[in-house]
Amino acid sequence: MKIINKTFSIHALAFALVVTAFGASFDAWWHVSQGRESFFVLPHLFIYGGVIASLLFSLLLAKNTHQKIWKWIFGTLLVIPLTAPFDELWHRIFGVERIESVLIVWSPPHIALFGAAILAVILFMKVLKQEGNIVSERILGNLMLASLFNLFFIILVPFFPLGPHHILGFWGAGITAFTFVSIALTASYIFPGVAAATTTAFFFILFHTVVADANLYGNVASKIYGHLPNWVLILSYAIPAVWIDISKKIPLFLRGVVASILWSVIFFWFANTYLGADYTFSSNDFYQALMSSILGGFLAALFFHRIERNLKRLRLNRSN
Repeated sequence: MKIINKTFSIHALAFALVVTAFGASFDAWWHVSQGRESFFVLPHLFIYGGVIASLLFSLLLAKNTHQKIWKWIFGTLLVIPLTAPFDELWHRIFGVERIESVLIVWSPPHIALFGAAILAVILFMKVLKQEGNIVSERILGNLMLASLFNLFFIILVPFFPLGPHHILGFWGAGITAFTFVSIALTASYIFPGVAAATTTAFFFILFHTVVADANLYGNVASKIYGHLPNWVLILSYAIPAVWIDISKKIPLFLRGVVASILWSVIFFWFANTYLGADYTFSSNDFYQALMSSILGGFLAALFFHRIERNLKRLRLNRSN
């Protein structure tokens, strides 16, 4: 006997995953702005509260539908609470990481946590696509893609040129461009609809503005983005996403490259205008960011082209 409606459970699981993704952004802000006081901090309540709810609904769906995919999602999500004692032990042995250390993001417990969350979201998107509910697919699909981009952005932030680590300098912009364009193209093709990429971008912006507002241990003068206006963040992601949505008849590679150019020019050009004196960068840095972003956009289009071709081949084999 089914205790809870399947559609309700899927929607509730999606909401719980969004809460978890928001908690990841909130936790990144907390680590930067407040440091790590203890395990029992507010962002962890969002992360682990969302995970507990996700585990509950994935378990109910596994029992009620007998589909293996829900067991996979449950097992993947179960990794996240298991990282909690590992994270606490890590900090007791090695201490609390400073903001300048990449281990604040790339410690083994954090890698395990983000890896599990990313895989769970990907598996859930596969379910949404198979369910065939157009409303759920388009709205929840875009929301899941925004959550996925949010998780990827945080785990890849050591590469971001204006972040606290910038381990590749301004060449690291290409990694963000690759991830963003890949997500936008996925929204356009996998979860098609009116303004799919744009909707995904705006969902991501809601997550991202939480992290962007972080300032180092309460020092407002040392924000990660150096007082970069939120409208720059909004336009830098919204305008390329609109381009992806309106350029469906244009060759894929051109769509990817133009989107990456729009993102890098809007973000880094205006960033240099509004950043404080301690954060401004040279023209050479800007051109590095632009060139690496173009490469990132091209590789994203190439990557997506291969995936799209394999999907078409798979559908053709199934029909035969």
